[in-house]
Amino acid sequence: MMLQTTLCSSLQKVFSDQKTLPASQEALSLFSGERTGVQLCLRSDAAAEARVEIASPLPCRLYAVSEIYSSLPIYPDAKNCTVLRDGKPGFYPDLLTPFTGSIQLE
Repeated sequence: MMLQTTLCSSLQKVFSDQKTLPASQEALSLFSGERTGVQLCLRSDAAAEARVEIASPLPCRLYAVSEIYSSLPIYPDAKNCTVLRDGKPGFYPDLLTPFTGSIQLE
């Protein structure tokens, strides 16, 4: 089994059918007291369960991202919105649910 991982911006849309994972975020900077978000992307070539643990003195909240179906991801007259697959209906990574510590990779 091969497991791929990357850490990227929380604003990056990562689709389950993408052929490659986004480029890894090399650095993160923020001001004291500022909140930020990142996402850990996991991909496996076989069904597996993955456990994720954060060892940090900083407070962290973890969420799992699920894809939901959207029949109208953008309005037809929207401009320059290629990140949403040109507005085509389909499954989009959008739903955040509290992360329980493990996730099923399929």
